Amino acid sequence: MTENIKDLEILRRGIDAIDTEITELLCRRMEVSEAVADYKRRQGLPIFQKDRERALLSQAELRVPEKYRRGIRVLYDTIMDISKCLQAEGMTAGEIPPGTAPFTAKTVVCQGSAGSYSGIARKMLGFTEENGVTTRFVNAFGQVFNETTAGIAQVGLLPIENSSVGAVDLTYDLMLSHDFTIAAAVRVPIHHCLAVRNPSSEIKTVYSHEQALRQCSNYIARHGYGSEPTRNTAFAAEFVSGSEREDIAAICSKEAAAAAGLTITAEDISNARKNHTRFIAITKNGGNIANLPAGGGLKTVSLVLAVANTPSSLNKLLTRFSYCGLNLLRIQSRPVENSIENPMAGGTAKAPNVVFYLDFDGDINDRATSALLKSLSEELPYFRVLGCYNEFL
Repeated sequence: MTENIKDLEILRRGIDAIDTEITELLCRRMEVSEAVADYKRRQGLPIFQKDRERALLSQAELRVPEKYRRGIRVLYDTIMDISKCLQAEGMTAGEIPPGTAPFTAKTVVCQGSAGSYSGIARKMLGFTEENGVTTRFVNAFGQVFNETTAGIAQVGLLPIENSSVGAVDLTYDLMLSHDFTIAAAVRVPIHHCLAVRNPSSEIKTVYSHEQALRQCSNYIARHGYGSEPTRNTAFAAEFVSGSEREDIAAICSKEAAAAAGLTITAEDISNARKNHTRFIAITKNGGNIANLPAGGGLKTVSLVLAVANTPSSLNKLLTRFSYCGLNLLRIQSRPVENSIENPMAGGTAKAPNVVFYLDFDGDINDRATSALLKSLSEELPYFRVLGCYNEFL
Protein backbone atom coordinates (compact mmCIF):
# COMPACT_ATOMS: atom_id res chain seq x y z
CA MET A 1 0.00 0.00 0.00
CA THR A 2 2.86 2.37 0.91
CA GLU A 3 4.58 1.63 -2.40
CA ASN A 4 1.37 2.41 -4.32
CA ILE A 5 1.10 5.78 -2.55
CA LYS A 6 4.71 6.57 -3.41
CA ASP A 7 4.09 5.65 -7.04
CA LEU A 8 1.08 7.99 -7.12
CA GLU A 9 3.14 10.81 -5.61
CA ILE A 10 5.81 10.34 -8.27
CA LEU A 11 3.18 10.48 -11.02
CA ARG A 12 1.63 13.61 -9.53
CA ARG A 13 5.02 15.34 -9.30
CA GLY A 14 5.45 14.55 -12.99
CA ILE A 15 2.08 16.15 -13.76
CA ASP A 16 3.01 19.20 -11.68
CA ALA A 17 6.24 19.63 -13.64
CA ILE A 18 4.39 19.33 -16.96
CA ASP A 19 1.76 21.85 -15.79
CA THR A 20 4.53 24.31 -14.98
CA GLU A 21 5.87 23.98 -18.52
CA ILE A 22 2.37 24.37 -19.98
CA THR A 23 1.78 27.52 -17.93
CA GLU A 24 5.05 29.07 -19.06
CA LEU A 25 4.28 28.25 -22.69
CA LEU A 26 0.77 29.66 -22.43
CA CYS A 27 2.16 32.91 -21.03
CA ARG A 28 4.56 33.12 -23.96
CA ARG A 29 1.68 32.47 -26.35
CA MET A 30 -0.39 35.25 -24.75
CA GLU A 31 2.51 37.69 -25.15
CA VAL A 32 2.76 36.85 -28.84
CA SER A 33 -1.04 37.14 -29.13
CA GLU A 34 -0.84 40.68 -27.71
CA ALA A 35 1.77 41.53 -30.34
CA VAL A 36 -0.58 40.14 -33.01
CA ALA A 37 -3.35 42.38 -31.64
CA ASP A 38 -1.11 45.42 -31.95
CA TYR A 39 -0.31 44.52 -35.56
CA LYS A 40 -3.99 43.98 -36.41
CA ARG A 41 -4.89 47.31 -34.82
CA ARG A 42 -2.27 49.19 -36.82
CA GLN A 43 -3.26 47.44 -40.06
CA GLY A 44 -7.01 47.73 -39.47
CA LEU A 45 -7.51 43.95 -39.50
CA PRO A 46 -10.35 42.13 -37.70
CA ILE A 47 -9.69 40.03 -34.60
CA PHE A 48 -11.55 36.98 -35.86
CA GLN A 49 -9.75 35.05 -38.61
CA LYS A 50 -11.91 32.02 -39.36
CA ASP A 51 -9.58 30.33 -41.85
CA ARG A 52 -6.61 30.76 -39.53
CA GLU A 53 -8.50 29.14 -36.62
CA ARG A 54 -9.58 26.19 -38.74
CA ALA A 55 -6.01 25.61 -39.89
CA LEU A 56 -4.67 25.73 -36.32
CA LEU A 57 -7.26 23.25 -35.09
CA SER A 58 -6.55 20.84 -37.93
CA GLN A 59 -2.81 21.02 -37.34
CA ALA A 60 -3.22 20.46 -33.59
CA GLU A 61 -5.39 17.39 -34.13
CA LEU A 62 -2.90 15.84 -36.58
CA ARG A 63 -0.06 16.16 -34.07
CA VAL A 64 -1.65 13.87 -31.47
CA PRO A 65 -2.93 10.25 -31.36
CA GLU A 66 -6.56 9.87 -32.40
CA LYS A 67 -7.76 9.11 -28.86
CA TYR A 68 -6.64 12.61 -27.72
CA ARG A 69 -8.00 14.62 -30.67
CA ARG A 70 -11.33 15.64 -29.18
CA GLY A 71 -9.59 16.85 -26.05
CA ILE A 72 -7.00 18.78 -28.05
CA ARG A 73 -9.75 20.45 -30.09
CA VAL A 74 -11.52 21.60 -26.92
CA LEU A 75 -8.22 22.80 -25.43
CA TYR A 76 -7.20 24.78 -28.53
CA ASP A 77 -10.70 26.18 -28.93
CA THR A 78 -10.45 27.54 -25.39
CA ILE A 79 -6.93 28.89 -25.89
CA MET A 80 -7.99 30.74 -29.03
CA ASP A 81 -11.08 32.15 -27.33
CA ILE A 82 -8.88 33.50 -24.53
CA SER A 83 -6.52 34.95 -27.13
CA LYS A 84 -9.41 36.71 -28.88
CA CYS A 85 -10.51 38.25 -25.58
CA LEU A 86 -6.97 39.44 -24.91
CA GLN A 87 -6.62 40.85 -28.42
CA ALA A 88 -9.99 42.56 -28.21
CA GLU A 89 -8.99 44.34 -25.00
CA GLY A 90 -5.81 45.60 -26.64
CA MET A 91 -7.47 46.65 -29.88
CA THR A 92 -10.33 48.54 -28.22
CA ALA A 93 -8.24 50.42 -25.66
CA GLY A 94 -9.83 53.82 -25.22
CA GLU A 95 -12.80 52.95 -27.47
CA ILE A 96 -15.50 53.39 -24.82
CA PRO A 97 -18.86 53.88 -26.60
CA PRO A 98 -20.26 57.40 -26.30
CA GLY A 99 -23.16 57.86 -23.89
CA THR A 100 -26.56 59.05 -25.00
CA ALA A 101 -28.10 62.24 -23.68
CA PRO A 102 -30.69 61.61 -20.95
CA PHE A 103 -34.28 62.70 -21.51
CA THR A 104 -37.26 63.23 -19.23
CA ALA A 105 -40.02 60.72 -20.00
CA LYS A 106 -43.41 62.39 -20.36
CA THR A 107 -45.40 59.67 -22.12
CA VAL A 108 -45.59 55.95 -21.29
CA VAL A 109 -47.51 53.11 -22.92
CA CYS A 110 -48.27 49.76 -21.30
CA GLN A 111 -50.69 46.91 -21.68
CA GLY A 112 -53.63 46.59 -19.32
CA SER A 113 -55.10 49.27 -17.10
CA ALA A 114 -54.22 51.25 -14.00
CA GLY A 115 -54.90 48.22 -11.79
CA SER A 116 -52.81 45.79 -13.83
CA TYR A 117 -49.32 44.74 -12.81
CA SER A 118 -48.02 46.86 -15.69
CA GLY A 119 -49.74 49.79 -14.01
CA ILE A 120 -48.01 48.91 -10.74
CA ALA A 121 -44.65 48.68 -12.56
CA ARG A 122 -45.05 52.20 -13.97
CA LYS A 123 -45.70 53.55 -10.46
CA MET A 124 -42.61 51.80 -9.09
CA LEU A 125 -40.56 53.54 -11.82
CA GLY A 126 -42.14 56.90 -11.01
CA PHE A 127 -44.18 57.20 -14.21
CA THR A 128 -47.24 58.78 -12.62
CA GLU A 129 -49.50 61.73 -13.32
CA GLU A 130 -48.21 63.38 -10.14
CA ASN A 131 -44.74 63.32 -11.69
CA GLY A 132 -45.97 64.81 -14.95
CA VAL A 133 -46.08 61.54 -16.91
CA THR A 134 -49.06 60.62 -19.08
CA THR A 135 -49.82 56.90 -19.42
CA ARG A 136 -51.64 55.27 -22.29
CA PHE A 137 -53.01 51.75 -21.72
CA VAL A 138 -53.41 49.43 -24.71
CA ASN A 139 -54.72 45.92 -25.25
CA ALA A 140 -51.69 44.06 -26.64
CA PHE A 141 -47.93 43.77 -26.17
CA GLY A 142 -47.46 44.40 -29.89
CA GLN A 143 -49.11 47.80 -29.51
CA VAL A 144 -46.60 48.71 -26.78
CA PHE A 145 -43.70 47.96 -29.14
CA ASN A 146 -45.34 49.69 -32.09
CA GLU A 147 -46.24 52.90 -30.27
CA THR A 148 -42.82 53.15 -28.62
CA THR A 149 -40.80 52.53 -31.78
CA ALA A 150 -43.08 54.91 -33.74
CA GLY A 151 -42.45 57.67 -31.21
CA ILE A 152 -46.08 57.91 -30.08
CA ALA A 153 -44.87 57.16 -26.54
CA GLN A 154 -41.38 57.78 -25.20
CA VAL A 155 -41.33 54.68 -22.99
CA GLY A 156 -43.04 51.28 -23.20
CA LEU A 157 -43.46 48.86 -20.29
CA LEU A 158 -43.59 45.10 -20.83
CA PRO A 159 -43.44 41.98 -18.64
CA ILE A 160 -40.58 39.71 -19.65
CA GLU A 161 -40.12 37.08 -16.95
CA ASN A 162 -41.85 35.65 -13.90
CA SER A 163 -39.92 34.09 -11.04
CA SER A 164 -42.14 31.01 -10.82
CA VAL A 165 -43.24 30.18 -14.39
CA GLY A 166 -40.42 31.71 -16.45
CA ALA A 167 -40.27 33.77 -19.61
CA VAL A 168 -43.11 35.72 -21.20
CA ASP A 169 -42.61 34.18 -24.63
CA LEU A 170 -44.62 36.74 -26.58
CA THR A 171 -42.47 39.60 -25.30
CA TYR A 172 -39.29 37.80 -26.34
CA ASP A 173 -40.69 37.00 -29.79
CA LEU A 174 -41.73 40.62 -30.38
CA MET A 175 -38.32 41.90 -29.26
CA LEU A 176 -36.66 40.27 -32.24
CA SER A 177 -38.71 42.21 -34.79
CA HIS A 178 -38.51 45.71 -33.29
CA ASP A 179 -35.74 48.30 -33.01
CA PHE A 180 -35.62 49.49 -29.41
CA THR A 181 -33.42 49.85 -26.34
CA ILE A 182 -34.03 48.58 -22.81
CA ALA A 183 -33.60 51.63 -20.56
CA ALA A 184 -34.61 50.17 -17.19
CA ALA A 185 -36.09 47.12 -15.51
CA VAL A 186 -38.10 46.63 -12.34
CA ARG A 187 -39.17 43.59 -10.34
CA VAL A 188 -42.80 43.83 -9.31
CA PRO A 189 -43.96 41.69 -6.36
CA ILE A 190 -46.96 39.64 -7.45
CA HIS A 191 -49.82 39.16 -5.00
CA HIS A 192 -52.64 37.42 -6.84
CA CYS A 193 -56.08 37.37 -5.28
CA LEU A 194 -59.40 35.77 -6.18
CA ALA A 195 -62.01 38.47 -6.87
CA VAL A 196 -65.76 37.90 -7.35
CA ARG A 197 -69.00 39.83 -7.83
CA ASN A 198 -70.93 37.90 -5.18
CA PRO A 199 -68.95 36.30 -2.33
CA SER A 200 -71.76 33.86 -1.56
CA SER A 201 -71.87 32.38 -5.08
CA GLU A 202 -70.26 29.08 -5.99
CA ILE A 203 -67.37 29.67 -8.39
CA LYS A 204 -66.94 27.37 -11.39
CA THR A 205 -64.52 29.24 -13.67
CA VAL A 206 -61.69 31.70 -13.12
CA TYR A 207 -60.43 34.24 -15.68
CA SER A 208 -56.98 35.77 -15.92
CA HIS A 209 -53.88 36.15 -18.06
CA GLU A 210 -52.34 32.81 -18.99
CA GLN A 211 -49.24 33.54 -16.89
CA ALA A 212 -51.36 34.27 -13.81
CA LEU A 213 -53.34 31.06 -14.37
CA ARG A 214 -50.08 29.11 -14.43
CA GLN A 215 -48.78 30.91 -11.36
CA CYS A 216 -51.94 29.94 -9.45
CA SER A 217 -52.44 26.47 -10.94
CA ASN A 218 -52.26 24.68 -7.58
CA TYR A 219 -55.03 26.84 -6.09
CA ILE A 220 -57.19 26.41 -9.19
CA ALA A 221 -56.75 22.61 -9.20
CA ARG A 222 -57.34 22.31 -5.45
CA HIS A 223 -60.74 24.02 -5.78
CA GLY A 224 -61.70 22.26 -9.01
CA TYR A 225 -62.15 25.47 -10.99
CA GLY A 226 -62.11 25.69 -14.75
CA SER A 227 -59.92 28.42 -16.22
CA GLU A 228 -60.13 30.78 -19.17
CA PRO A 229 -57.24 33.02 -20.35
CA THR A 230 -57.70 36.73 -20.98
CA ARG A 231 -55.35 39.37 -22.36
CA ASN A 232 -54.34 40.58 -18.88
CA THR A 233 -55.29 40.34 -15.20
CA ALA A 234 -56.96 43.76 -15.05
CA PHE A 235 -59.15 42.92 -18.05
CA ALA A 236 -60.17 39.71 -16.27
CA ALA A 237 -61.40 41.79 -13.31
CA GLU A 238 -63.29 44.13 -15.63
CA PHE A 239 -64.81 41.18 -17.50
CA VAL A 240 -66.06 39.53 -14.31
CA SER A 241 -67.40 42.84 -13.03
CA GLY A 242 -69.35 43.46 -16.24
CA SER A 243 -70.70 39.93 -16.57
CA GLU A 244 -74.13 38.83 -15.43
CA ARG A 245 -72.70 35.48 -14.33
CA GLU A 246 -71.97 35.04 -10.65
CA ASP A 247 -70.18 31.72 -10.96
CA ILE A 248 -66.99 33.27 -12.36
CA ALA A 249 -64.04 34.97 -10.68
CA ALA A 250 -60.91 36.87 -11.65
CA ILE A 251 -57.34 36.27 -10.59
CA CYS A 252 -55.81 39.73 -10.40
CA SER A 253 -54.13 42.28 -8.16
CA LYS A 254 -55.88 43.96 -5.26
CA GLU A 255 -55.73 47.21 -7.19
CA ALA A 256 -57.50 45.69 -10.20
CA ALA A 257 -60.16 44.13 -7.98
CA ALA A 258 -60.82 47.46 -6.26
CA ALA A 259 -60.95 49.35 -9.57
CA ALA A 260 -63.52 46.86 -10.92
CA GLY A 261 -65.63 46.93 -7.74
CA LEU A 262 -65.07 43.23 -6.96
CA THR A 263 -64.85 41.51 -3.60
CA ILE A 264 -61.66 39.66 -2.70
CA THR A 265 -62.32 36.19 -1.25
CA ALA A 266 -58.75 34.84 -1.19
CA GLU A 267 -55.33 36.51 -1.16
CA ASP A 268 -51.79 35.46 -2.12
CA ILE A 269 -52.93 32.39 -4.05
CA SER A 270 -49.79 31.95 -6.17
CA ASN A 271 -48.00 28.60 -6.16
CA ALA A 272 -44.79 30.28 -5.01
CA ARG A 273 -44.78 32.25 -1.78
CA LYS A 274 -42.24 34.70 -3.22
CA ASN A 275 -43.51 35.62 -6.66
CA HIS A 276 -42.38 38.54 -8.80
CA THR A 277 -42.49 39.58 -12.44
CA ARG A 278 -39.69 41.46 -14.14
CA PHE A 279 -40.78 44.36 -16.37
CA ILE A 280 -38.59 46.20 -18.88
CA ALA A 281 -38.88 49.85 -19.90
CA ILE A 282 -38.05 50.27 -23.59
CA THR A 283 -37.25 53.42 -25.58
CA LYS A 284 -36.85 54.20 -29.25
CA ASN A 285 -33.50 55.90 -29.60
CA GLY A 286 -31.45 54.44 -26.78
CA GLY A 287 -31.66 57.50 -24.58
CA ASN A 288 -31.23 57.31 -20.83
CA ILE A 289 -34.36 58.16 -18.84
CA ALA A 290 -33.59 61.03 -16.49
CA ASN A 291 -36.67 60.78 -14.24
CA LEU A 292 -36.17 57.25 -12.89
CA PRO A 293 -36.03 56.65 -9.11
CA ALA A 294 -32.73 57.49 -7.44
CA GLY A 295 -30.28 54.70 -6.69
CA GLY A 296 -31.26 51.80 -8.86
CA GLY A 297 -30.07 48.27 -8.33
CA LEU A 298 -28.05 45.98 -10.55
CA LYS A 299 -26.35 47.39 -13.63
CA THR A 300 -27.45 44.96 -16.35
CA VAL A 301 -26.50 44.45 -19.99
CA SER A 302 -28.94 42.60 -22.28
CA LEU A 303 -28.03 40.97 -25.59
CA VAL A 304 -29.70 38.90 -28.26
CA LEU A 305 -27.47 36.78 -30.47
CA ALA A 306 -27.13 33.63 -32.51
CA VAL A 307 -24.23 31.22 -32.59
CA ALA A 308 -23.04 28.98 -35.41
CA ASN A 309 -24.80 25.64 -35.69
CA THR A 310 -21.65 23.71 -34.83
CA PRO A 311 -20.57 21.55 -31.86
CA SER A 312 -19.61 23.50 -28.71
CA SER A 313 -20.47 26.91 -30.21
CA LEU A 314 -22.52 27.94 -27.16
CA ASN A 315 -19.85 26.66 -24.80
CA LYS A 316 -17.24 28.72 -26.68
CA LEU A 317 -19.42 31.80 -26.28
CA LEU A 318 -19.78 31.27 -22.53
CA THR A 319 -16.00 30.87 -22.23
CA ARG A 320 -15.61 34.47 -23.38
CA PHE A 321 -17.90 35.71 -20.60
CA SER A 322 -16.04 33.59 -18.07
CA TYR A 323 -12.71 35.08 -19.17
CA CYS A 324 -14.06 38.61 -18.63
CA GLY A 325 -15.35 37.68 -15.17
CA LEU A 326 -18.94 38.53 -16.12
CA ASN A 327 -21.80 37.04 -14.14
CA LEU A 328 -24.58 35.76 -16.41
CA LEU A 329 -27.97 36.45 -14.83
CA ARG A 330 -30.11 34.58 -17.33
CA ILE A 331 -30.02 32.93 -20.73
CA GLN A 332 -33.18 32.35 -22.72
CA SER A 333 -33.49 30.61 -26.08
CA ARG A 334 -36.24 31.27 -28.60
CA PRO A 335 -36.89 29.62 -31.98
CA VAL A 336 -36.61 31.66 -35.17
CA GLU A 337 -38.65 30.92 -38.28
CA ASN A 338 -37.65 33.60 -40.78
CA SER A 339 -34.60 35.68 -41.63
CA ILE A 340 -33.63 38.34 -39.11
CA GLU A 341 -31.97 41.67 -39.73
CA ASN A 342 -28.51 42.01 -38.27
CA PRO A 343 -27.89 45.72 -37.57
CA MET A 344 -24.21 44.99 -36.92
CA ALA A 345 -23.81 43.57 -40.41
CA GLY A 346 -25.96 46.20 -42.09
CA GLY A 347 -28.30 43.79 -43.84
CA THR A 348 -30.43 40.69 -43.58
CA ALA A 349 -28.85 37.38 -42.73
CA LYS A 350 -30.34 33.94 -42.72
CA ALA A 351 -30.84 33.19 -39.05
CA PRO A 352 -30.04 29.90 -37.34
CA ASN A 353 -32.94 27.97 -35.85
CA VAL A 354 -32.61 29.65 -32.48
CA VAL A 355 -31.45 32.90 -30.88
CA PHE A 356 -30.28 33.43 -27.31
CA TYR A 357 -31.16 36.30 -25.01
CA LEU A 358 -28.45 36.94 -22.40
CA ASP A 359 -28.46 39.25 -19.39
CA PHE A 360 -25.34 39.81 -17.32
CA ASP A 361 -24.01 42.05 -14.58
CA GLY A 362 -21.89 44.65 -16.31
CA ASP A 363 -21.47 48.04 -17.88
CA ILE A 364 -20.66 48.71 -21.53
CA ASN A 365 -18.48 51.59 -20.34
CA ASP A 366 -16.10 49.02 -18.86
CA ARG A 367 -13.21 48.43 -21.26
CA ALA A 368 -13.19 44.63 -21.02
CA THR A 369 -16.96 44.46 -21.50
CA SER A 370 -16.84 46.89 -24.42
CA ALA A 371 -14.06 44.85 -26.02
CA LEU A 372 -16.02 41.62 -25.64
CA LEU A 373 -19.15 43.09 -27.22
CA LYS A 374 -17.17 44.54 -30.12
CA SER A 375 -15.48 41.23 -30.89
CA LEU A 376 -18.73 39.25 -30.62
CA SER A 377 -20.44 41.69 -32.98
CA GLU A 378 -17.77 40.90 -35.59
CA GLU A 379 -17.82 37.13 -35.15
CA LEU A 380 -21.39 35.99 -34.55
CA PRO A 381 -23.97 35.49 -37.31
CA TYR A 382 -26.43 37.71 -35.41
CA PHE A 383 -25.78 40.11 -32.53
CA ARG A 384 -27.56 43.06 -30.87
CA VAL A 385 -27.00 44.97 -27.67
CA LEU A 386 -30.51 45.51 -26.30
CA GLY A 387 -29.47 47.83 -23.51
CA CYS A 388 -27.28 48.69 -20.54
CA TYR A 389 -29.51 49.81 -17.70
CA ASN A 390 -30.35 49.85 -13.99
CA GLU A 391 -32.58 47.11 -12.65
CA PHE A 392 -34.75 48.25 -9.75
CA LEU A 393 -35.50 45.62 -7.15
